[in-house]
Amino acid sequence: MAQSDFSLVQRIYELESSLSERLMRLSYGDKVQYTYDPIQYASVPHCNYLHMFCSPKPASLMLLGMNPGPWGMAQTGVPFGHVGVVRDWLGVTGEVRKPCNEHPNRTVLGFSCHRSEVSGGRLWSLLKLLCCNNPSVLAKSIFLHNYCPLLYLTSTGTNVTPADLKAAYRRPLESLCDASLHDVVSLLGVTDILAVGNYACNGARRAVAQLPVKVCTN
Repeated sequence: MAQSDFSLVQRIYELESSLSERLMRLSYGDKVQYTYDPIQYASVPHCNYLHMFCSPKPASLMLLGMNPGPWGMAQTGVPFGHVGVVRDWLGVTGEVRKPCNEHPNRTVLGFSCHRSEVSGGRLWSLLKLLCCNNPSVLAKSIFLHNYCPLLYLTSTGTNVTPADLKAAYRRPLESLCDASLHDVVSLLGVTDILAVGNYACNGARRAVAQLPVKVCTN
């Protein structure tokens, strides 16, 4: 990898890591009892993903999700990260540590996890079709990213999305995520964002309001 490619990956990861650390310091109310930060505990596969999708240069199209799912990125460190696809098709692996505070029913097993998210499986089937089942073609065509890098869980292990948070807790999150997304998009030279769902779409529109970037949703 060229020095410039390494520097780009490092700068992206610094933006993501800074965001996740600041989000971890926020309060989310009694509803959120567990917070997972795969940018930190799955940093090795996440950075391996960044190297793959940013060399020799990142794609101008970003596929933007809302936040990690418990059986996707929370396990692999890769956005939309279906375990089997990330490991066996993309060839992205690496050590996945444990989150600081782990729910007993939402354990992080990394690439040994046998569970997957149905929506993630459908998405990857479509992406494989569009890139003629060639991961190298995919890496040159699209950059996968999440608006918010953290996973939130209730005391029972139920997923809490950023959209589920009360406004008093959601707005500080959105302020940080909007600013970070603006910086990531600017750094990568993204020209188009395809957002998965209305929440991610609205966040993207706020973040790039002053940039020449088109935003649409699925």
